[in-house]
Amino acid sequence: MSEIDSPELNRRDLMTRLAGIMLLTGASTGSEKVAAGGHTMPEFIGYPPSDPGLFAEIDAVLKRTEEIWLSQEWWRLPVEIWDREDPTPIYVAEELYNVMVGWDTLDRYIFPPSKGLDAFRWGYSNLFVKYLAPGVALALYDHWFEIKIRAPGPIGKPRHGFDRVLSIYNKRDDGWRQSLYAQCPLGPDTYARRMAEKLVGDDWDEFYEEVKKKDIQDPRLKRPIEPRQQQAAPRPAPQQSAPQSAPQSAQPAARPVPQAADPRKPMPSNSPPPKVPPSAPETTPLPTSVLEEAAEEVPRQLRGVPGRPPQ
Repeated sequence: MSEIDSPELNRRDLMTRLAGIMLLTGASTGSEKVAAGGHTMPEFIGYPPSDPGLFAEIDAVLKRTEEIWLSQEWWRLPVEIWDREDPTPIYVAEELYNVMVGWDTLDRYIFPPSKGLDAFRWGYSNLFVKYLAPGVALALYDHWFEIKIRAPGPIGKPRHGFDRVLSIYNKRDDGWRQSLYAQCPLGPDTYARRMAEKLVGDDWDEFYEEVKKKDIQDPRLKRPIEPRQQQAAPRPAPQQSAPQSAPQSAQPAARPVPQAADPRKPMPSNSPPPKVPPSAPETTPLPTSVLEEAAEEVPRQLRGVPGRPPQ
């Protein structure tokens, strides 16, 4: 009986193994720590250091952006945040198929005929900035949002989301102004896995440390569970001594070259006889009378078949 068919493997064990396989096959290859809480952004993943002066200036613009969204006065964004001197601003919204380019499109998005937002919250973290050219800067950061649409039913329930964002700022006389705002969401499977990680409680690390201290032994198991411990350092590879050089006089022994058998010479008496493939069994031909009787019987059978003309 296989292990899967064994009654000792219950449904919980099977589901645990399947979940482990899914986690192993879908896990990220990085060393990203599991983030807990709805608004926790991914931990710092090792951006190079930003220019301190540029970082402070762009961070101030993002703080003002956050303050405008929290005040629900979104109409201030095109005037206080965006670069009105740029004739072709770009807005890449995650919920739209097409990219918005130009003020005609962007103003209709920011100033809709009827307000569809009931409430909106916005925040950011993990900021990285760099100069693209003199007077042009790029900002990369994580952001989260909570939104409630003014609609009845499930559509009107508040929702949470998160993205990576790329923004480009132009330096003007009154400071840095936004020229590009591009939301860069994760792929569907990665996004779903990240959302599941965010549902982990803030106290998980403390709980897990306490669990690791316990010696848990399931009495139903045949083999005891090894206690959790730090992974041992990998053993160093054995030192291989350098091969000693052979004396000049020593020559490697030549391997014998097999000689082809001469068909003209008789085989040695102790050699086994060559194998002869078995021949097919001889078949005995049927008597002529049997063949003639079958030839006469077939037309007689066909006469009774529907659709056959009589012979």
